Amino acid sequence: MDSDGDGVVDGSDKCPDTPQGAKVDAMGCELDSDGDGVVDSKDACPNTPAGATVNATGCAEQIVLQDVRFELNSDRISSEYVATLDHVAA
Repeated sequence: MDSDGDGVVDGSDKCPDTPQGAKVDAMGCELDSDGDGVVDSKDACPNTPAGATVNATGCAEQIVLQDVRFELNSDRISSEYVATLDHVAA
């Protein structure tokens, strides 16, 4: 018997309440193709890079830096803000 209709018999199904139509692995658990911890059917960002921290919808968290300034008429960060960026990058 396969109560949730995922193609894995109940005795071997480790995830017995898989949503109808979801793709599952051999144990009956829904796939997480990008490995971010959010199953494919709930993943709004299905190609998240490996190791990224994601929210409940599988999207990478955004970091907003306030008051980090660039040199005048330049694409270079002012030297006083380099330590802040190094900290965030780490």
